[in-house]
Amino acid sequence: MNQQAKIRCLLAGALSFCLLVAWIAPPGASAAKAPVCGSTDRNGDTVLGSLALDDNSSTTKTYGTAKGDRQLALLYSVTGCTLPPEATITQDQVSILPAEDGADLPGAPAVAVSVAEPDASAVATMVRLKLDDIAPGTHGGVVRIHVPRYLHDSFTPISASRTAWWLWPLLLGLAGAVAGVLWAVGIHFADSIGMSFSPLHGIVIGVLAVSAGLAAGYAYWDNQDVWTVGDNAWATLVAGFTASTTGTLAGVTAALFSSNSGGGRPKDLVGAQG
Repeated sequence: MNQQAKIRCLLAGALSFCLLVAWIAPPGASAAKAPVCGSTDRNGDTVLGSLALDDNSSTTKTYGTAKGDRQLALLYSVTGCTLPPEATITQDQVSILPAEDGADLPGAPAVAVSVAEPDASAVATMVRLKLDDIAPGTHGGVVRIHVPRYLHDSFTPISASRTAWWLWPLLLGLAGAVAGVLWAVGIHFADSIGMSFSPLHGIVIGVLAVSAGLAAGYAYWDNQDVWTVGDNAWATLVAGFTASTTGTLAGVTAALFSSNSGGGRPKDLVGAQG
């Protein structure tokens, strides 16, 4: 009986000790400690971490007609291991590769990438853009971080867009409007049209048509996130022509059929006499 009592006491004491240890142990003490990047695991392989892009990073931006210097911030979390205190990432280990498709970002000094001193679980890089040296359009690239001693290679696509100044769309809209006015003049002198309008009507219609073309050119430019001469010139020209001819048609109709138009005697219809 004494032997059984001793066993019970021993079991009760062991259970109490386990409960006490569990109560005073710090949180996470049972969790496995993350290995150090660059160390060797039990199989003799080098432990390498991976870079996970943070949601607060800025990889794509549209700058409109802005000028000056801008930046893209690429923020990473180190996963799989922790970087040792002596870990460094040198400037030549960070580069910008050509984009998979489309126009590439220009090289330094227009576009340059730098990296801050890393800590155990985070890496930050900065892409500096000199917008004055970047042509209008969308330009892309891939930021590569190559630190084979500690990390797997990281590849992050980036892009920056600029739009051309509004002067080009206005000029193209004006050119389309002029074409529309010439079209109206051609109709006026065509033998198959049996109506005419006065010089005053022509001036008014011309002003309205040109104004419509300029407005159409600016509106088309304003509606585009990225406007470039190469990609959008023809569409802007057509928009200006369409706007000016629509206004011209309305003006011609009002001038010809208004009783107070002052347009003079209508032209004889082709084949009306004889």
